[in-house]
Amino acid sequence: MILCYGDVQAVIRLKGHAVNVDIQFSTRNLQLQDTYIARLSQSTVDIINNSDIPVDFSWRAFANSVDEIQQKLKLGVQLREEEIEEQLFLDHMQDLGQEEDSEEDGDGAGAAAGGSPNNRGVAQLDALKRKYSNISKAVIHDPMYFYDTIFSMEPLSGRIWAKSKMSVTVSFSPKAALHYHCLAYCSIVGQMERIPIKLTGHGIGPKAAFSYDEMDVGDLFVESIHRYEVDILNQGDIAVNYELV
Repeated sequence: MILCYGDVQAVIRLKGHAVNVDIQFSTRNLQLQDTYIARLSQSTVDIINNSDIPVDFSWRAFANSVDEIQQKLKLGVQLREEEIEEQLFLDHMQDLGQEEDSEEDGDGAGAAAGGSPNNRGVAQLDALKRKYSNISKAVIHDPMYFYDTIFSMEPLSGRIWAKSKMSVTVSFSPKAALHYHCLAYCSIVGQMERIPIKLTGHGIGPKAAFSYDEMDVGDLFVESIHRYEVDILNQGDIAVNYELV
């Protein structure tokens, strides 16, 4: 920095050291309890702020801002393609309407009821442009918070005061008897990189069993009828739908 006072100049050297804010997590790999299909289980992750300043955090779907921008560009291209398809459909419908109007007797009843086809077409195109313009603005300003159909986190964003912590609730609701896992990225103001948290859980399906694993009915006479009973036991916490094949 050069300080000028009249004809006198003084040069001051400036230097500093950048550090990440001191943040800790109670876990970086959260294993949720095995959960039955369509049921819900929850656990928590603690974000601990060891610094002397408050920090803002948010859970994101992508590892960095570059990936977010690429995703928004992809969505922008997709929206543009959808807008062109709808515009072509409207043009086609307008052409059909003009053909029908040309076949009428010309008494003016149709134009009086709904206006000229050209005016209707212009109004529809304007509405279409406004629609996709609003969607594009929403995509541009979308913070790209974490979203998953199986896992959810609450709160998605907030502020952690100095020398304090915040508990984030993670919910797990499986849709099938499968092993699920995904990554959520915590963006913290004061941290150079986003912190990944691995979420894992296992879905449990219905638990049913027969009362016998094997039934030996012994020797029977030909064409004789014997009846036996075997029970289907539901050993789980959800309903069992069964079919004999």
